[in-house]
Amino acid sequence: DLVADSVHFNFLFESYENKLAVLQSMTPCYDSLLSNHSSKNCLSIIMENSLSFQDMIYTDRTLAQLKNAGGLRLLKKEDADSILNYDNLLRTYKSHETTGLQNVQYSLRETASLLRDYEKWKDTTNKPRVVAIYGNNKELLNKYFNQLTLYKTYSRVRFNQLIEIKKRNAELIEYFKTKYHYE
Repeated sequence: DLVADSVHFNFLFESYENKLAVLQSMTPCYDSLLSNHSSKNCLSIIMENSLSFQDMIYTDRTLAQLKNAGGLRLLKKEDADSILNYDNLLRTYKSHETTGLQNVQYSLRETASLLRDYEKWKDTTNKPRVVAIYGNNKELLNKYFNQLTLYKTYSRVRFNQLIEIKKRNAELIEYFKTKYHYE
């Protein structure tokens, strides 16, 4: 399960790394939109990278079996504690993902939909990275970029948690390979 999870964690890590790189351009984009309403490509790219996120998916069947069957008591305390600490990291990440991040994501999507000019957008739905946007509504742009800032903060926290999860995952894989001779 740990090895299978590490593959997904690497994908998730790369996804957040890319998202955060794009979100670094928020302030220049906002400034550009305020000074030149026709310069909307930067917002299209930001929207494309902020309207969804990859869910944390992990396999917990072995851990569930250990818990339900009382198998953790058969392990040495430090082994059981290490596994439970890892499980706690995963559950904390999931909890934050399903509460804070999803709430911010929902608000961001609602405001982004208000920024789209459907009359123009309907003709561009088959073209990648083209979003017809109202760029002259300063109040709406301000609201969107404030929400985007919160989304970036939540994404950064998820990314940092993911770094810790990946580290613990790799440590547990190495530990069990060494101690129990798993391949």
